[in-house]
Amino acid sequence: MMTEIYYDRPFYHFACPWCGTMVEVHEGEINCQKFVCGIDKVSGMGVHPHMSEETALAIFRANTAWGCLHPFFFDGKVVLKRTYG
Repeated sequence: MMTEIYYDRPFYHFACPWCGTMVEVHEGEINCQKFVCGIDKVSGMGVHPHMSEETALAIFRANTAWGCLHPFFFDGKVVLKRTYG
């Protein structure tokens, strides 16, 4: 099933392909096209897009971020699940 992507300049909005949580990506952040579903609860910033699975599990267990912490690919047109790294 194709994920619906809404573009409201300068942000893209779509559902995480893993958990369905709404994700917001700034148009200036799609260069590397790798993302992780998660927002740090303290800083309010997105989690590191290249984190390892071990780091994601540690953050999940510590409950310090919102989101499922699963990685995905987004190029401005397509959203796909991907592996960590």
